[in-house]
Amino acid sequence: MHPHIGFMPANELPPDLKALEKFSTVMDRAIRIPGTRVELGLDALVGLVPAVGDVVTAVMSYGVIIAGLRHRVPTAVLVQMVVNTLVDMGVGSVPLVGDILDVFYKSNAKNVELLLANRDLTQAPRDVPAAVKGVVGVAAAVSVSLVFSVGAGSYDKVSVLLNLVS
Repeated sequence: MHPHIGFMPANELPPDLKALEKFSTVMDRAIRIPGTRVELGLDALVGLVPAVGDVVTAVMSYGVIIAGLRHRVPTAVLVQMVVNTLVDMGVGSVPLVGDILDVFYKSNAKNVELLLANRDLTQAPRDVPAAVKGVVGVAAAVSVSLVFSVGAGSYDKVSVLLNLVS
């Protein structure tokens, strides 16, 4: 098989994907706990900060989803990437359970692996229009609002927010 598929060598990653690999390592696997196979990263450490930590790391993770759009990842895979991020943020915001999840559920690494395995190698990455980035940004803001509302026990705020979105 020829090493070139489409627009670039199959074994060569563009700079944005190399950066995302580093991002996922820092977020999910930066440190190995001595004597174990357990790796953790900034996601688990920042996630220890109640409510805010998981929101901050989730918003950062939406960049991987935007990269999936750029690299023409199929819609079903993009949906799985969004679900991975929402699970990490949603369950991650639950005290203690979320902290344990952050150590073992490595959503950034999963999403980067999905992106790399499913990107379209036959075409150059596309420009993601500002409108699409805006939609992803709104999704991140809604996610943040939901976590803060639920975290504060304000279920009325959640229903108002869902009514606005629908």
